[in-house]
Order: sequence, then C-alpha cells, then structure tokens
Amino acid sequence: ITMLMTVLGVREEPLRQKPEGSLREPILRIVLLTIIFVVATRVGLWLVNNSATFLAGRGATVATQVAVVGLAGLAAMAGSIFVGVYLGAQVGIGRDARQQRSFVWWVINRLLFLAAVGSIQGFALYYLRDVLLLPDAERWTGILLAVVAVFLVASALGGGYLADRVGRRRLVMLSALVAAAGTLFLLVARDMTLVLVGGSILGAGAGAFMATNWALGTDLVPPQEAGRYLGISNLAGAGAGIVGAGIGGPMADFFNRLEPGLGYLVIFAIYGGLFLMSVLALTRVKVPALAPGGRPA
Repeated sequence: ITMLMTVLGVREEPLRQKPEGSLREPILRIVLLTIIFVVATRVGLWLVNNSATFLAGRGATVATQVAVVGLAGLAAMAGSIFVGVYLGAQVGIGRDARQQRSFVWWVINRLLFLAAVGSIQGFALYYLRDVLLLPDAERWTGILLAVVAVFLVASALGGGYLADRVGRRRLVMLSALVAAAGTLFLLVARDMTLVLVGGSILGAGAGAFMATNWALGTDLVPPQEAGRYLGISNLAGAGAGIVGAGIGGPMADFFNRLEPGLGYLVIFAIYGGLFLMSVLALTRVKVPALAPGGRPA
C-alpha cells in the first residue's frame, strides 16, 4: 500500500539524459561490500568462539564467562561494523571517504542502532519462550511486536517535528538512549507487564530514530552525489542483520547450554550496549550549523 501511494502520489522529474558509464563498477562494489561484512562478521565470531572455548576449558565460572565472552561479543559486533563500514566506504566512495568522515561515522551510528533493534525483534519469540517461560509465547510475541509498532509509528510521526526544534543529531542521540532504556526493561522483566513497557519504550526510540537519522544523513552527503552516498549507506545497512544475528545467535546457543534462557539475556545486554555505542559514534559526526532550508541540524 505504501509503495502504491508513493508511486501514485510522488511526482519526480525524469532524467533528461541517460546516465553515463556501465553498471559493472556499481555491481562490483555491491559484491565487495557484501564480502567485507561477511568476512568481518566471521572473524568476530571466530574470536568469540575461541574465547568461549578457552574459558570453558579452564573451568571458569558462569559469571566469568558471561563477563568475558559477553564483552568479546560486544567488541566483535561493534568491531565488525566499524571495520565493515570503513572498508566499505573505501570501496564505495574511494578517496572521497577521507573527506567524508562525518558520513562514515553516520553510517556506523546507523548500523549499530539497526543491528541492535533488528536483532531484538528477531530473538523476541525465543526470549519470551525460554526466559519468561510463556506457554503461548507465539501469541505474546505478536502482541509485543504490535505494541512496539504502535509506539514506533507514533514516535516517527512526531520525530520530524521535534527534530526541527531540538536538532536532528540531538534527537538521534536521544532516541538511542531511549532504546537502550527499553532494552534494560527487557533484561529485568519477569512478567509481560514490564516486557510491554520495555517494548513501548524501545518502539518510541526506534520511531524517533527512523524519522530523524535518515534526514540527518541527507545533510551530510554532497548534494550532487546524494543518490550514490545514500545508496552506499543503504547497502551497508543490510550488514546490520548479518552482524547482529550472525554473532548473537551462536552466542545465545553457547550461554543457553550453560543455563537455559541465559543466552538471550546476554545478547540483549549486548544489543543495549550497541545502542549506547551508536551515541558515541554520533559524537564524531560534524553537521552544518544549519541544514538546507534553514533547519537546525
């Protein structure tokens, strides 16, 4: 429905001339970006698996394994994103990447957030089933995701209004802090009441982020190459799922073998850490004092 509304309601000026050049180079970039994220994720997972195996072989306590392997997992996810985006920028925009550091940090911020929120959604069913031990976890998962969606849409609708008044970068930072707070509720919840509260907070943070982060990105890219830059960021965004679930899934399995349900608490804590790290990444983004059109950045 949304696509149909866009096609019928949005008018854009057609190209006056056919784009020059072949599709060979853009396709090669897509392949290389995919390889970069897959390799970075596999290296991160290898480091996590080896640290887990080492500690288990030394008879380390569960608490020690949670602390060490959990931190290793956080470092692996964040490191995969940092390395993937940095190398991806070199491939996608070449030498210009050095002059577009704010854009690169913006993409890192975006991936850290999306990896966290997308992975929490993906593991929600298993969290409700194995941590809260709900017999009808599938039904409650649907309810939880519906609550998240309601608050996400409401927050997204108000996000643009707030961004024009408090600034886009500030609102993106605030949205990540709100999402981290929602994740904290999921970590301490032992009944669906707190889970739904956490889900509503998480949805509000995600909605504000979705409404504002992309607008912030348009302020950072060269106007004459906006399509190229934002296309690269979109492609890099696909790596969020590879990183979040690709490393988080095996970690959850490892900790669940130590104690049923423990794995989902550990990876949810890591995803909360990714939200906070996205705030740190955004501090490296330098935006114009006024965005195009006179809007505060």
